[in-house]
Amino acid sequence: MADIDREPIGVGSTLVAAVVDAAWKQGCRKLSVVTSNDNVRALSFYQRRGTVEKLRRIKPEIPKLRRNDIPIRDELELALDLGGSRA
Repeated sequence: MADIDREPIGVGSTLVAAVVDAAWKQGCRKLSVVTSNDNVRALSFYQRRGTVEKLRRIKPEIPKLRRNDIPIRDELELALDLGGSRA
């Protein structure tokens, strides 16, 4: 079994860059990813690729810090799946 705690070697970053490039060339202007809130490694991976810095170029009034001195760097989209049966 592979050691999942080893140092990063850049494969994920390379794959994300390839997806972004291919999507842009196909006319896509937004990509999204789904992960669970407990997947700290995935959240950290995507947060390191931040999105808010790009938005600040358009809307510079977005603050750098807000409550609890947490830097504002990322957009998080939370979803509630309403499909299936209701309990």
